[in-house]
Amino acid sequence: MKYLHLIFYLVLLQSCTTIYNVVPAVPSNPEDFIQLEDNITTHPRYINDDHIRVIYQENYNDQDGKLEYNIYNQKQVIVQNNITQSVAVKYGTNKLSIPLNNLSSGIYTLEVINEKGVKKYLTFLKSV
Repeated sequence: MKYLHLIFYLVLLQSCTTIYNVVPAVPSNPEDFIQLEDNITTHPRYINDDHIRVIYQENYNDQDGKLEYNIYNQKQVIVQNNITQSVAVKYGTNKLSIPLNNLSSGIYTLEVINEKGVKKYLTFLKSV
């Protein structure tokens, strides 16, 4: 596993102008989810799956029951969102599985926005 991480760091260093500290791989078990954060971090989570699974805590009684998300590339361009399909959300803990099939390898930021405009983030590195 350490050897795989070393190779990963070398590839990352060759392809990026910014050096990132990569958080160890997210378990590929579909039962495991990552907690969203209040701020954008420079430490991306390694995703080696075609979905990103996150836990979202809804602290308000959401009237429309829908959640908006955007995925940005390193140039801060939206490369994926859920404008065409809504994500259901309820008060309390929500587990979301967002498909990443159309994204190539790279570093991205997931932004989740609730009805009140509160934003949560997750920076991740997707590998093919």
